[in-house]
Amino acid sequence: MNPFLRYRRLDSLLAGLAGLWRPLPFRELRPRWCGELPALAEHLLSLEEAAVDVLIGDNGALIREIIPFVPEMAEFPKLIALPALVAPSLPALGSRLSWEIPGRKAEQIRAFASAMGLVTRPVVEWCGGKGHLGRLLGASWDVAVSTLELDEGLCRAGEGLARRAGVKQGFRTANVLSAEALHGLEGCHAVALHACGDLHLALVRDARAAGLAALDLAPCCYHRTVQERAPSLAGGRFLPQREDLRLAVRDTVTASNREVRLRRKEMAWKSAFVHWRTIATGEAYRSFRPVPDAWLKGSFGEFCRLLGEREGVAMPPEAEFSALEELGRNRAREAERLTLLRLAFRRPLETWLALDRALCLAAQGYDIRIGEFCARPLTPRNILVSAR
Repeated sequence: MNPFLRYRRLDSLLAGLAGLWRPLPFRELRPRWCGELPALAEHLLSLEEAAVDVLIGDNGALIREIIPFVPEMAEFPKLIALPALVAPSLPALGSRLSWEIPGRKAEQIRAFASAMGLVTRPVVEWCGGKGHLGRLLGASWDVAVSTLELDEGLCRAGEGLARRAGVKQGFRTANVLSAEALHGLEGCHAVALHACGDLHLALVRDARAAGLAALDLAPCCYHRTVQERAPSLAGGRFLPQREDLRLAVRDTVTASNREVRLRRKEMAWKSAFVHWRTIATGEAYRSFRPVPDAWLKGSFGEFCRLLGEREGVAMPPEAEFSALEELGRNRAREAERLTLLRLAFRRPLETWLALDRALCLAAQGYDIRIGEFCARPLTPRNILVSAR
């Protein structure tokens, strides 16, 4: 599908259906859409925990589950279906190239590098850490690599790894959000694997001005930006807020059963606290800082006392904790199920964001392609934006 047409349709659907996916059931017990779509609300609330787990982990299945209740979403499967980017496979990372790279990360790097295709120009690795991706590209294509990284310690460590691997790779300690970072990039091929928020936006916005000949980017953590409301780079109608950007990267494929249980416990206890705070203070919902993991290892009563002290809320007598904890479990259970509607928009939103970056590059005169550089189990942030 033409990227521009795909973008425009996603733009229209995300804006038009915002009343379904923007409400946060954890903050409001019954979002307005529950009254407008009672059959959907009833269906979601009736789901068993095993079914919820499956749907949380499978974007396609979740969308199909909801389409009968929201027919407009029937377009999503086609709109979010991106091609697999096939290119000549690179050699496996040998021991000299894979020092200090965790196994999953090494697979992601190799998949990203393979999907890029032929590299003939000097490489600039954007926010490159220890330069693992640049090191592979330099060794595979015999090109010079310059890795930009803010952390001087990572730069020094990367220099040592490059020497051991015999790769022509230099490191520059640089803040990529500064104008100076764009100097000296003319004619180069920029690469950025999982660059967050403003870090990849700076590269995309100024690619042509910097004189880049090519760019390969896998965006990540779109919400890490200084702006509360992120403008569309490609002139879209839909203007995402920071909470929307968090939703785009909400899914994960690596959570263990223990992590899932801990998350549900945390949500139940937080729900109980929020309910009591509303009763005690009369305030509407307001967010609070993350809760330390250590607080979840004790009893519910200890959790309440610690959080109450931190938030300045007097908690009820200990005799009432059992009933309050049960109420929290029930509220968290309902919120998790109602949130499934919101989660169904994760991949459509992420696809819109990636297309927004790609079309910004197209407007600067680049030929673009967008697709998946690996299967989702390797990383859910598997969208590659290429510009030449």
